[in-house]
Amino acid sequence: MVAMVEHRADIVQCLIGMRIFGFMADDLSRLERILPLLNLRHYRSGETVIEEGAVGDSLFIVLSGRVRIVKHT
Repeated sequence: MVAMVEHRADIVQCLIGMRIFGFMADDLSRLERILPLLNLRHYRSGETVIEEGAVGDSLFIVLSGRVRIVKHT
C-alpha cells in the first residue's frame, strides 16, 4: 500500500502521464481510489526485480531511477 503521503501527488501525476491510466486525468478521484491497491517498493542498484520465466501477476511502474532488462538466450 502507498503509505508515504508525500508521494501520493507524485504517483498520481506519474499515472496520469501513462496511456493506461491517462484517461482518468479528468477525474482524479478515480486515480485516488486505486492508490491503496499499489505497493510502493524501493530497489537497490543491481537488485533483481523479477526474473525471466517467473509467473507475472504485477505491473511494475518505475517512478524514478533506471531499470535494465536482460533477456537470457
